[in-house]
Amino acid sequence: MIFAVELQRRLAAQGRAVRSFAAHPGMARTPLHATYPSATTRVLTTAVSRVIGRDPGPAAVGVLTAALNPQATPALFWGPTGSKTAPDALGQPFAAVASDTATAAALWSKSEQLSGVGTLS
Repeated sequence: MIFAVELQRRLAAQGRAVRSFAAHPGMARTPLHATYPSATTRVLTTAVSRVIGRDPGPAAVGVLTAALNPQATPALFWGPTGSKTAPDALGQPFAAVASDTATAAALWSKSEQLSGVGTLS
């Protein structure tokens, strides 16, 4: 979240048309749960996804809203809400830590250092 918020801040500061969004599918029933290293985690997440998870299509509504809806704002964290089969997308404000500019600057600097790529600095 911190990186997405900081990327948006830097893009806006430079007047770029590109925007940075943060979005999630919630608990989705996908093969991802079979990839965890811990057998316990694999079993638990698979069981939980059967109970509260959405199929991949409906789960994607938050991500698709952020990517495709011209009225979506990067100032919110997008995800699905409501029905498991036909959810709506909901944007929620970021937690305060995600907007902490000192933390964001440190993360950005460390990312540049570790990747060897400096951009939007």
